[in-house]
Amino acid sequence: MQSAEIDDKIIDILTHDAYLTYREIGRKLGLNASTVRKRILALKRRGVIRRFIVEVDEERLGRKLNVSLAVDVDPTKFIDVARRLTAIPEVAMAFQTSGGHDIFLILWTKDRDSLTQFIKSISSIDGIIQVVPSFILERLR
Repeated sequence: MQSAEIDDKIIDILTHDAYLTYREIGRKLGLNASTVRKRILALKRRGVIRRFIVEVDEERLGRKLNVSLAVDVDPTKFIDVARRLTAIPEVAMAFQTSGGHDIFLILWTKDRDSLTQFIKSISSIDGIIQVVPSFILERLR
């Protein structure tokens, strides 16, 4: 197996379960743990693997509503608005987008009232023109 092929398989395995040990990954690929460790360290050094993250069950933490917010921003204030939005703890993900809106946010809230409060609070940020919420019904992948 070529290095690139090994790396692709390691990435695929880690994408599904980053908690696996080097030994467990090696067993799946027919490699020893030290080879897997070296490949993962090389992927991290090259910036292919940037970090390992934990997937949290937000509903178990009392956050029942998963919402996306499309945000329109005054172009002259984009950088300041983006900094302020990404500093808000409730924002799970933030993306700069092209097309109909400028920024796309993903967040979890406890209920509709907390969503309404959140939208009111960000709508008051200087430079935000419009906030368009959409409820996420089901994660497909």
